[in-house]
Amino acid sequence: MADVLQLSDMAPAFDFQKKGGYEQYVSPETKGYKPEFLSNPAGSFFWTGVTFAGIAYNKNKVKAQDAPKGWKDLIDPKWKDAMSSKISSSGTQFAQWYALRNLYGPDFWKEFAKQRPRGFDSRVQLFGPLAQGE
Repeated sequence: MADVLQLSDMAPAFDFQKKGGYEQYVSPETKGYKPEFLSNPAGSFFWTGVTFAGIAYNKNKVKAQDAPKGWKDLIDPKWKDAMSSKISSSGTQFAQWYALRNLYGPDFWKEFAKQRPRGFDSRVQLFGPLAQGE
């Protein structure tokens, strides 16, 4: 039993809610949060953190002029089998999926999937191989 649980991934938070794992508590401070930052219905969880999502490349493998300059550049076929990302249940990937779908439409992620990116659980697994030139 725990009073507070901190997760970095959204998928387990939603799953835990579906299974009735939270005791409902609507804090008096809830009114200070925008509805999109609260569980629906309010009282199961909320999020307050902000993280980053970006495009990184190894300059020993990719010349600056050839590197992707924006998210849509990643669906260029030249990047097929040459990319990595966090797994889809990662909190960062969840937010990135949501934001880029809103910017570029639902087909963006379908096109991205055709690139066959390698998925990793952690930033260490993601950036270690990048730094090593893989």
